[in-house]
Amino acid sequence: MITLIVPTRNRAHTLRFVAPSYFAQHDVSELIFVSDAGDDNTPAVIAEIARQFPQKILRMLRNETRLGASQSRNVGVAASTNELILFCDDDEYLEAGYARTLLNKLQASNLGAISGRRVYMLAGESEAQALHRFGTGISGARPFRELMCEFVNGAIFSGDLAIPITNAIILTRKSLLLRFPFDDYYARGNGYREETDYQMNLFVNGFEIHVTNDCHSFHLPLSQVRTGGQRTSLLKRFYWSVHYTRYFYGKYYERYAQRLGLRSPRWFALLAFSIFAAYREALRPLLHAVAMRVLSRHRASADHLGAPQHESHEGGFPESVLTFVIPLRHPQNSADWPALKRRLAQTMRSVAGQDDARWRAIIVANEGCDLPALPKNFALKQVDFPPNPMFEQGDNDLEAFRDSFRLDKGRRVLAGILEADRTGYVMVVDDDDFVNCRLTSFVAGHPGKNGWYVRDGYIWGDGGKLIYEYADFSKFCGTSLIVRTALYGLPASVETADPAYIRRIFGSHIFIRDYLEKRGEPLEPLPFVGAIYRIGYAGAHSKSAGLIKEVFFKRELLKNPLKLLGRFARLRLLGAAVRRQFWGCPMTGESH
Repeated sequence: MITLIVPTRNRAHTLRFVAPSYFAQHDVSELIFVSDAGDDNTPAVIAEIARQFPQKILRMLRNETRLGASQSRNVGVAASTNELILFCDDDEYLEAGYARTLLNKLQASNLGAISGRRVYMLAGESEAQALHRFGTGISGARPFRELMCEFVNGAIFSGDLAIPITNAIILTRKSLLLRFPFDDYYARGNGYREETDYQMNLFVNGFEIHVTNDCHSFHLPLSQVRTGGQRTSLLKRFYWSVHYTRYFYGKYYERYAQRLGLRSPRWFALLAFSIFAAYREALRPLLHAVAMRVLSRHRASADHLGAPQHESHEGGFPESVLTFVIPLRHPQNSADWPALKRRLAQTMRSVAGQDDARWRAIIVANEGCDLPALPKNFALKQVDFPPNPMFEQGDNDLEAFRDSFRLDKGRRVLAGILEADRTGYVMVVDDDDFVNCRLTSFVAGHPGKNGWYVRDGYIWGDGGKLIYEYADFSKFCGTSLIVRTALYGLPASVETADPAYIRRIFGSHIFIRDYLEKRGEPLEPLPFVGAIYRIGYAGAHSKSAGLIKEVFFKRELLKNPLKLLGRFARLRLLGAAVRRQFWGCPMTGESH
């Protein structure tokens, strides 16, 4: 049997997604999670998952001080009770059968270590979509760069390949780990080479290492990984890559070069690696971004020139898997309708930027409202609801004010949802927010799910250059829930619906998650940043202040400097990448 070991630090948010795939592996009898002096709720998350797999042995270990991933692996090995050890990273899924496939191959060929292929997922991709895209590789480069001692993860090859080093998700033997333990020198920075050090130690001592196409691990997209070496700056990644490679070459290069027949001296190999690292960290991402932009334009042009489109339903809409419902207040409840109209046009532009055509949007507005021109896939649902008499609280009782607001908004939301496809999903979008362009493709890739809540979202002060990444977004913003339409138990019409039901289910987003969970139909967290909540403009019903004041000028934060620093760490520049995901394409007649 196999012991599965996961070194981790404050990654409860990723383990919640990936750890179930560890417990589900056949031939894994024992799982060891080593928390490297972490202080989040990782133990509770793992314990909750483990309750579904009572036949598995779970060991939760914790380093009292930070030792680094390498030494944490050694701690896990010392506590293990099986001869075979499978190492996993805390931000990576395992395909069903991963452990058993590696076990059969390790024993058949008496290998020192073996891994499957690693697939880096794109935001919003399902495992099936990622695997289809990856195939047996996506790069024509050679699988291994001898001089740089680099495994090319995306290289195209079939079957099994003997190689000096592979990725980190390896099956190996405890006897070898005790003989060649992980080197704790790689404890600082991004820990570059920490996993390959052990593999190279095996290789220079005569052991075989293989990588196979017969099983896969799936690395979470960067948008889901909020901490760790991937989040360090470009200069730091370059520095630590060169620093640790210099140490790594000092330990192994001569024996490694001798086994491969390399004639280049160590200093030349290190120089070559340094040049390669500079290209990889600085130039390659830029070239990749340009290539993706050109490809996107070519695809858009092909669609425009008559590429095959999805079948349409009556009314000219493509087959829709996701319907966006945008409720508008009564014009008498708006102090500045032209400003509302400008913000609505920007929200429409964001919605229309979806990267999959199988969506539609329904704007719910009173008859006679002055609205932006409706682009393709948008429809107007006209209503004759009166203005909300308690739109502003003033001297009104707080609960009466809330009930009045929820009834007014709820009727408008329900009117829109009643127009949606009952076999698809619906997302309510406030008229001033922004949504991620990948929502429709993600929903289309996960049919049958109950729905999702936006766990991670951005807050943006209207017109500002900064955004703030909010970690519990669905409790803060109404543009945060994607629900399978059938779960709502829709009435025949707005008029026949119970007002209390309208207030609770359609008038406010804060009750829906608990309501569905109690029914045994819980929503799942969306695995990427899903929406942007715009705050700090005149007329905002939330009465929100600007970004800095809203997020940082809180009495409880001023008493807790560490928590305040943590919030500053979540500030981001509103850059081109975010705009590409959320700003969409200009609408007809929209000013720039």
